[in-house]
Amino acid sequence: MKCRKCEIEKIDSEMVVKHQKIHNLCKECNRKISREYYAKNREKANQKRKQLYHDNREKFLESAKKRYQENREKIRERANKYNKTPERREKNRKYTLAYSKKNREKISKKVLDYKRKNPEKSKAHQYVLWGLKLGVLKRPEECADCLRILKVEAHHEDYSKPLEVVWLCRLCHMHRHNKLMDINPKALYDDSTGGFNFNSDSEEG
Repeated sequence: MKCRKCEIEKIDSEMVVKHQKIHNLCKECNRKISREYYAKNREKANQKRKQLYHDNREKFLESAKKRYQENREKIRERANKYNKTPERREKNRKYTLAYSKKNREKISKKVLDYKRKNPEKSKAHQYVLWGLKLGVLKRPEECADCLRILKVEAHHEDYSKPLEVVWLCRLCHMHRHNKLMDINPKALYDDSTGGFNFNSDSEEG
């Protein structure tokens, strides 16, 4: 089929598919059109995306979960590779600093509210920090579940035993807590990697 934009003959898999029908526009041209529109209408496009997600939240989450389950290893490999690059680390550092500075009061309130609502969990998290500082606990380099060498965080099976922890990467930790459905898939998807970024600065849980 010939693309109406670039006028190049393409195979079906290279064409845009909507409502189970192949359109006369190739995926490459469609991406270019989308990028050009977004560059000219950034604010409007962002608002439209937010509204679309808000109106179809459950559908988005279910789709993200299904896509992850079908491509788990591929997504993890892409995300892990990209998150180790200096560019990504610097980007994360700058974003964290900027967000913390801009939302200092909001963050403090959330932390206090969380501690009041989850006293046992908060106490266990604090014990982990103390344990690491005193040398009672040692953070390994390998996730106990997927056996990958990644940044790991402490997982408690029983919060009444704060120093008995399992060290897991962020993704495996979320699965232990069954939190995947609580995540906005748009916030995790990274255009530069073509996959999902499941890394976080969160330490314990």
